[in-house]
Amino acid sequence: MGLPSGQGTEIYCLKLCLLLHIIQVIYSLDVKDYQEMLDSRSRTDKNLTHDIIISVASRKNIKVEASKVNLSKLYSKLEELVLPFLRCAGLLFQHFTDVLPGKSLVRDGGFSYGPLAKYLGMPPTI
Repeated sequence: MGLPSGQGTEIYCLKLCLLLHIIQVIYSLDVKDYQEMLDSRSRTDKNLTHDIIISVASRKNIKVEASKVNLSKLYSKLEELVLPFLRCAGLLFQHFTDVLPGKSLVRDGGFSYGPLAKYLGMPPTI
């Protein structure tokens, strides 16, 4: 892949890399991390996130009741853990495109997911 050309392929590459990094982060979570995200009530709806948690837990031989994982807490934790990756992507984006970060990102300093993701052209939440 060459320098950013503005044709849209860069955003797809960034989203793919972020997705792979999120899977890597989920795989790096341990039992203690999952226990912090447990909710007292069990969910009955199924989604892809629960399938990923079940798959990772079985590969790592840890017991996690995926239906009791609070997805809001999980997504908040993931947003926190992928910030270093997004900061690097933001610096690279600014270097190659000379597009300055907006006031909200400058005010925030890159310490939260939303403004950084918006600067990179991505959804404001995971």
